[in-house]
Amino acid sequence: MPLGYNFMGISFDEAKYFPDVRQKFLEEIDFEKYKPFIKDVIYFEGKVGEKIMETVPDSCVDWLPNTASTIRVSGYAFRTCSLDEFYNILIPHEGFHAWQNYFEYAEPVGKEDFVNFPNGQYVNFHEKEIKQELVAHQNQINHFTFEKCSRSFQKNVYSWLRFYEELFGKFYE
Repeated sequence: MPLGYNFMGISFDEAKYFPDVRQKFLEEIDFEKYKPFIKDVIYFEGKVGEKIMETVPDSCVDWLPNTASTIRVSGYAFRTCSLDEFYNILIPHEGFHAWQNYFEYAEPVGKEDFVNFPNGQYVNFHEKEIKQELVAHQNQINHFTFEKCSRSFQKNVYSWLRFYEELFGKFYE
């Protein structure tokens, strides 16, 4: 079975429409090559405007590498994504961040600046985070699920990739 699609009992459609089975659905996902770098995948309800998924290094206090991360998945991801879009964010993007966090110090390093994001957020961002997002978006585009995603989803991923490329360029002007 392809990467990420190996779940046993609960279908994506069931998880999409029945919030009480979402955590079980997430626990059944096969992260294959990213599995050793993921400690937990946790469902939270979330709301519009929040991240639909995020990877949190479990080493936040000490910023140590070689520790697995937790991936948090919001209800908003289930409500707004198709199966392929869901996996395209979860596996090659968030799973990849878990891999990055495992092998690199999670501490934000390098130049920093406040950044106006296209979605209206104004966030303090570090050079390292920009590099990580650039590579994660490229990994997402190169994953086999990307071709199966909607045009609007693909355009959105490409626009974020361009945003991070431009932002990365500004750090070196």
